[in-house]
Amino acid sequence: MKIKFFITRRYLKGKSKFFLSTSNILSLLGIAIGVFALLLVSSVMSGFSSDMTNRVVETKGEIRFSRKDKKPIIDYQDISKLIKQNEEIAQLSPVVHCDLLLRRGDFTAYTQSVGIEFSEHKKVSTLLQRIKLGRPCQLSFGQKGIILGSELSYQLFATVGDSIDIISPAGAIMSPFGYLPKVDKAIVVGIFSTGLPEYDQSLSYISLDMAMDLKNQKGIDFFESTTHNFNKSGIITDKFNANKKIYTQDEDAEQNYLIAEHWSTIDHSLFQAIKIEKIAMFFVLSLMLILSGFNIMNNNIRIVSDRKFDISLLKSLGVSKKEMYSVVSIMGLFLGILGTIIGELLAAALIISQYYFKFIKIPIPGFPFTSLPVEIRWIDFLIFGLMAIIISYLSSVLPAKYSMHYDIIQVLREKE
Repeated sequence: MKIKFFITRRYLKGKSKFFLSTSNILSLLGIAIGVFALLLVSSVMSGFSSDMTNRVVETKGEIRFSRKDKKPIIDYQDISKLIKQNEEIAQLSPVVHCDLLLRRGDFTAYTQSVGIEFSEHKKVSTLLQRIKLGRPCQLSFGQKGIILGSELSYQLFATVGDSIDIISPAGAIMSPFGYLPKVDKAIVVGIFSTGLPEYDQSLSYISLDMAMDLKNQKGIDFFESTTHNFNKSGIITDKFNANKKIYTQDEDAEQNYLIAEHWSTIDHSLFQAIKIEKIAMFFVLSLMLILSGFNIMNNNIRIVSDRKFDISLLKSLGVSKKEMYSVVSIMGLFLGILGTIIGELLAAALIISQYYFKFIKIPIPGFPFTSLPVEIRWIDFLIFGLMAIIISYLSSVLPAKYSMHYDIIQVLREKE
């Protein structure tokens, strides 16, 4: 056993004065850089996905309850009591969704307005804590107040205290001149910013009663809720049964139950795109490890070829083929383990530093992030580390097999 490790150390060192030869150092750096790049990119992509998830959940809640036929929920107050009986549900807020046209003077803008009960929705969404201008309260909001996204307010050149005309095509009424949209007025009581331009330029909030009046409907469109155990992976926990039917008191017996939709299905295309991008980056960066593996293979083949006389002589002195196979394979395994440790230590230092100190800034005005988002996922360290070690070991299998087939007689004849 001692002679085997002695030979391995000699082959790794070569003629160098250091612990490793120049070629082995380059192979080691290839593995370390590959592991470092994989962990860093995976951490940034996970951080980006996590931040986007939090921002979306802030605006739309974790779970949405609506009728299967998408008709208004008339008896929503009684239904809310039934939903709250589920132990997994933490908070619940009734919502009416309106497509409105806002007008202030010569400026107009389209908005996806959300009708809410101010006091209840604050428990479900932290978006109302992102108010940049104004201090809306239950009283001011209930008296025909409206909260605008920052980009939406810019389109209307509106600020807190301004009056805005609200036009609702969905609430159109029949008149001698044909269908006329319902028109109302509202006072801007707050302006929020989510950091997501697509929400800031189209989203607004009005009171629940005002939304129902603008749509000429008696019930709500759906409930938004939060759970006690928020699962970012998009999987509803076993405690909460998304397929459970909650029946209403409406007359339509066939379609009068609610269905639950998780946040991951509400914005499925967005998070699917993030997931596909992360998988694509993983495969692209994995090529770095594979190239490093080829470098280890080429380096070990060269070492075995240069040392074929020594290998044949050792075999004639009693070193078995199995032991020579172990010598060469341990070389690749050693480089893989050491390179993985170096790469993971460097990645961990950078990721943890960025997570706590946020020293890498993103100086782009209007960008959702002020610093590079990262998320520490120790499972990635385990998976990528094992992958690097396995690739390094497999890269040594072919050179190790070459070392088993050298014959001392044939080598001496070639040397003559």
